[in-house]
Amino acid sequence: MDINMIKKLNLIYEPLYKYTMKLVNELKELNYDAQWGFYGFHSIRHKDEFITEFFPIPVITVRDICDIGVDLNHIFIEGKLTREAAMKFDYSLLQDYTFEVYGINDYLNDFYNSKLDVEGIGRRIEESKEKEIGIQIFLQSNCAFSKIIEAVGKCQKWNTYIMDR
Repeated sequence: MDINMIKKLNLIYEPLYKYTMKLVNELKELNYDAQWGFYGFHSIRHKDEFITEFFPIPVITVRDICDIGVDLNHIFIEGKLTREAAMKFDYSLLQDYTFEVYGINDYLNDFYNSKLDVEGIGRRIEESKEKEIGIQIFLQSNCAFSKIIEAVGKCQKWNTYIMDR
């Protein structure tokens, strides 16, 4: 492999790694069971198009609560709810966040994104065949750990649970 390519990749991955390690340590100090690894094949939305990220990014699993992805341009926190819990969930609790609600089997099937109305989430879920519903919260990259930890605490309160790997 070309040494210049390695140096370029290190310029991208070293800050992600260091940020992730500090966040994992912070979570553990707060008695969260947090493990991490590199995972690829995430899908992101760019304008109206989904793009698969074939490269791995750090993902922290907070046991029984949520996953935290440290992506190149943002942080995402995702957990899932049962269909029944998702239909009853008060989505106004997410008003302080940029978020999406989607199907777990068909993760490109959005029940909510910035182009859909919040009031219709329950109806769209009810009309689907999904048994589990994903909620994803977006935060700015390199945001303060306190914002991430606050969102993790909310996920715990809302009884979200982790995605299957």
